[in-house]
Amino acid sequence: MTLLTYLTYNFLFYAIYLFKNHKLIFLIPGFYMSFISFFDTFLAITLLALLYCNLTCIMYLCFMRLLEQFLKEELSIDNPDVLSLFDAYNRLILEWNSKINLVSRKNTSIENIVLNSIFFLTKYEINPDANVLDIGTGGGFPGIPLKILYPGLNVTLVDSIRKKINALKDIISNLKLANAKALCCRAEELLPDYKGKFDYIVSKSVAPLSDLADWAIELLNNNGKMLCIKGGDMSDEIHAFKSKYKHFSVGQIEFSFDPEYNIDDKKLILIKKS
Repeated sequence: MTLLTYLTYNFLFYAIYLFKNHKLIFLIPGFYMSFISFFDTFLAITLLALLYCNLTCIMYLCFMRLLEQFLKEELSIDNPDVLSLFDAYNRLILEWNSKINLVSRKNTSIENIVLNSIFFLTKYEINPDANVLDIGTGGGFPGIPLKILYPGLNVTLVDSIRKKINALKDIISNLKLANAKALCCRAEELLPDYKGKFDYIVSKSVAPLSDLADWAIELLNNNGKMLCIKGGDMSDEIHAFKSKYKHFSVGQIEFSFDPEYNIDDKKLILIKKS
């Protein structure tokens, strides 16, 4: 919604309101009865359009404000092009979400999902030119937000649901993200073609650590790492993983942010070869 459209809706509403309430239409009394219902209807429609426009602008400004604040204050990123890409990503996700479930239908923006996909960058720095695999990507999280922040990444998004992958291919194309692709398959089906290819394998609350490792750990190169975004108590999952994968180390990084960001009890679980 552009500023010009916003101002136009406001102007129309107040112009019609003044026109009707000052009874300027009595200048043509012979037509009053035939046009009064038209003006009442037009006024109501314009009011609804103005309300929709105001709500849309408020949602847009709030989305940009909180994300912009986080990028500036937490990641020291102040780039209008990055914000523009996130705005376009938000619009495309919501458009596709009316057809298929990429995110919860309750979401009126993807701001919180983006914040919960990139928060770990405040304490963990990734190689900006790395090969990244995002498994169980859904709507492209966290792979696409990472790609927006680090354009040099080579990102592969994987999900087993064809409709989601079709949507992601369209989103990647519209955002003009180079060196990004979406594949419809399970992570374990990438073997043997992608064995040892990736520097990072990322996931966001997809499955227990042992399952993630079963599916994808052979896809890491010798110095590769699994970056798993998790929440809650991870002690049981970590214990189960260590019991099965004795030659890999597990680290846990905890985070704390201002409550306004709504990033609650999130952790980054880091898995790598010992």
